[in-house]
Amino acid sequence: MFALDGKRTWCMRLVRMTPLLFLVLASLQPAIGSLPSCKLNIRDSGWLSRSVSAWDLTRRAALDVPPPASLSAVVFDGACVLSSKTAMIGGANLWSASPIVGGKVQVGSEAISTGVISAAVEDRGSAYFVMSTPSVWTAGKVSPGPMGLECAHDCGHDA
Repeated sequence: MFALDGKRTWCMRLVRMTPLLFLVLASLQPAIGSLPSCKLNIRDSGWLSRSVSAWDLTRRAALDVPPPASLSAVVFDGACVLSSKTAMIGGANLWSASPIVGGKVQVGSEAISTGVISAAVEDRGSAYFVMSTPSVWTAGKVSPGPMGLECAHDCGHDA
């Protein structure tokens, strides 16, 4: 059991250390603020939303097929990778985001280099749809063709 004087001494030490604690936390702020924000730009975000809706409509109306039991989507721009286990199977449009590290994104057990990509990947019995965003395709100097970059982007894997 602590004596009252022991509690006061501990509290007084804490009070005296508070300015030092604030100083340390303030010095960390620039480092914390410099971490990359993991959010797609507005154009890529809009494209992703439209693409998921278009896929769901195409799957239901044009192809008339049930949603796959399992299909994870992995989408990335120059700084951030988004993944969803539900968006491509008719479930909630929920995405997790994390910064890209070392120029690679993890797809199952495989690390794939970032760059222009549109692919279906099977790894250890799991299916993945992997695609870079239109901003990556623009940066990669992909020719938009007569129908525009989004058509080249979205339809490129069909050719």
